[in-house]
This record gives sequence, structure tokens and C-alpha cells, in this order.
Amino acid sequence: MHKWKFYFCKAAMNFTIKYSYLKGCILLAFFILMILPSQAQEDIYKKIDARAKRYKPNTFDLKDIASDLTGNVTSDVTKVRLIYAFVANYLDYDQEAYKNGNRRINQSSTDILNRKRAVCWGYAQLF
Repeated sequence: MHKWKFYFCKAAMNFTIKYSYLKGCILLAFFILMILPSQAQEDIYKKIDARAKRYKPNTFDLKDIASDLTGNVTSDVTKVRLIYAFVANYLDYDQEAYKNGNRRINQSSTDILNRKRAVCWGYAQLF
């Protein structure tokens, strides 16, 4: 009886060790597969952001800017990223207006684009 218990415990330990090793390999493979696509996505975003940084609007009409910026793009995600990157790079945060309590110093999207400065409301208005 005692000999049987020993073999059973030894087999259970081997199974546990092999299972832990297998579980570790599966987790490692999962993380590697998650990192690779995110790196590719990051490279795509860098290209999109560079395009948005290079864009200089020649008008203050939002429809024309959006059309020029996203002209030949078909993916909605890419369009949104282009507009987001443009707004984030084109505007500076107007800290002076914020400190003075002038939350809506810009009265329209044209004012925002012309001044190239805004508080939170201005960023939201353009996006």
C-alpha cells in the first residue's frame, strides 16, 4: 500500500511540473503574439501621425480640412487618427485663457484654427 502511494505522488508531481511548463509556454506564446501586432499598429500610427503633422491647412473650413486631410483614405480608423493627430499637433493649449477663466475665448472653429490655441472646449469642438 505504501509503495502505491509513492508512485501515485511521483506521477502527480511529474504531471504538475509538465503542466506548469506547458502553461508557461502558452502564456509566453500569447504575449509574443500580442506584442507583434501592437508593434505593427504602432508603426502604422507613426506614419499617420507624420502625415497629419505635415498637413498645413489653406482654409479654415472644417469640411475642407477634413476632406483634404483624409482624401484618399478608406479606413474610418485611419481617418479618425488623422484628424486626432492634426488637432493635437496643430493647436497649442491656451493656458493663459484657462488661468483667467476664459473657457470659451474662441467663438467658433474658425477662431480656433486662426488662433491655433484653445482650451479643452476648442479641442473637442474641432474633433
